[in-house]
Amino acid sequence: MLYEEDQEVPEMYFITKGILGFAVNSFFQKMGGLFYKIGRKQEGRQLICDHYVVNKKKSKFIHMALEDIEALAITRKYIENVIFTKYSEYEGEIKS
Repeated sequence: MLYEEDQEVPEMYFITKGILGFAVNSFFQKMGGLFYKIGRKQEGRQLICDHYVVNKKKSKFIHMALEDIEALAITRKYIENVIFTKYSEYEGEIKS
Protein backbone atom coordinates (compact mmCIF):
# COMPACT_ATOMS: atom_id res chain seq x y z
CA MET A 1 0.00 0.00 0.00
CA LEU A 2 1.40 3.39 -0.94
CA TYR A 3 -1.00 5.63 0.95
CA GLU A 4 -4.07 5.22 3.12
CA GLU A 5 -7.12 7.43 2.87
CA ASP A 6 -6.66 10.75 4.79
CA GLN A 7 -2.89 10.21 5.10
CA GLU A 8 -0.30 12.97 4.63
CA VAL A 9 1.41 12.55 1.24
CA PRO A 10 5.11 13.52 1.39
CA GLU A 11 6.08 12.62 -2.19
CA MET A 12 4.70 12.31 -5.69
CA TYR A 13 5.51 9.37 -7.95
CA PHE A 14 6.40 8.98 -11.60
CA ILE A 15 5.34 5.39 -12.23
CA THR A 16 7.23 3.81 -15.13
CA LYS A 17 5.93 0.25 -14.85
CA GLY A 18 3.25 -1.65 -12.95
CA ILE A 19 -0.41 -1.63 -12.01
CA LEU A 20 -1.89 0.68 -9.38
CA GLY A 21 -5.23 0.41 -7.64
CA PHE A 22 -7.23 3.31 -6.25
CA ALA A 23 -9.68 2.31 -3.55
CA VAL A 24 -12.00 3.68 -0.90
CA ASN A 25 -12.86 2.40 2.55
CA SER A 26 -15.92 0.23 2.56
CA PHE A 27 -17.76 -0.19 5.86
CA PHE A 28 -19.68 -3.22 4.66
CA GLN A 29 -16.53 -4.97 3.54
CA LYS A 30 -14.90 -4.16 6.91
CA MET A 31 -17.52 -6.37 8.50
CA GLY A 32 -16.32 -9.25 6.32
CA GLY A 33 -12.61 -8.70 6.99
CA LEU A 34 -11.78 -6.57 3.94
CA PHE A 35 -11.55 -2.84 4.40
CA TYR A 36 -11.44 -1.37 0.91
CA LYS A 37 -13.03 -1.57 -2.50
CA ILE A 38 -10.89 -0.93 -5.59
CA GLY A 39 -12.69 1.54 -7.82
CA ARG A 40 -10.05 1.98 -10.50
CA LYS A 41 -6.94 0.25 -11.82
CA GLN A 42 -4.30 1.98 -13.94
CA GLU A 43 -1.38 0.38 -15.71
CA GLY A 44 1.83 1.76 -17.14
CA ARG A 45 3.38 5.22 -17.08
CA GLN A 46 1.63 7.78 -14.90
CA LEU A 47 2.08 10.54 -12.37
CA ILE A 48 0.31 10.17 -9.03
CA CYS A 49 -0.06 12.22 -5.85
CA ASP A 50 1.09 15.46 -7.49
CA HIS A 51 -2.05 17.35 -6.40
CA TYR A 52 -1.66 16.21 -2.79
CA VAL A 53 2.00 17.18 -2.64
CA VAL A 54 1.81 20.55 -4.41
CA ASN A 55 -1.31 21.69 -2.55
CA LYS A 56 -0.44 20.09 0.83
CA LYS A 57 -3.56 17.93 0.88
CA LYS A 58 -4.21 14.56 2.48
CA SER A 59 -4.87 11.54 0.31
CA LYS A 60 -8.53 11.09 -0.62
CA PHE A 61 -8.12 7.48 -1.69
CA ILE A 62 -6.18 4.37 -0.82
CA HIS A 63 -3.32 4.09 -3.32
CA MET A 64 -1.89 0.60 -3.73
CA ALA A 65 0.49 -1.29 -5.96
CA LEU A 66 -1.33 -4.32 -7.35
CA GLU A 67 1.97 -5.79 -8.54
CA ASP A 68 5.61 -4.75 -8.33
CA ILE A 69 6.04 -1.23 -9.66
CA GLU A 70 8.99 0.79 -10.86
CA ALA A 71 8.87 4.47 -9.96
CA LEU A 72 10.76 7.66 -9.29
CA ALA A 73 9.69 9.99 -6.49
CA ILE A 74 10.06 13.69 -5.71
CA THR A 75 9.52 14.83 -2.14
CA ARG A 76 7.35 17.74 -1.08
CA LYS A 77 10.39 19.31 0.58
CA TYR A 78 12.35 19.25 -2.72
CA ILE A 79 9.45 20.78 -4.63
CA GLU A 80 9.02 23.57 -2.08
CA ASN A 81 12.72 24.29 -1.44
CA VAL A 82 14.14 23.84 -4.93
CA ILE A 83 11.52 23.92 -7.67
CA PHE A 84 9.22 26.61 -6.25
CA THR A 85 12.22 28.68 -5.16
CA LYS A 86 13.84 28.55 -8.59
CA TYR A 87 10.60 28.89 -10.59
CA SER A 88 8.49 30.99 -8.22
CA GLU A 89 6.67 32.67 -11.11
CA TYR A 90 5.07 29.28 -11.96
CA GLU A 91 4.12 28.24 -8.43
CA GLY A 92 0.54 29.56 -8.63
CA GLU A 93 0.03 28.06 -12.07
CA ILE A 94 1.29 24.66 -10.92
CA LYS A 95 -0.91 24.70 -7.82
CA SER A 96 -4.03 25.50 -9.82
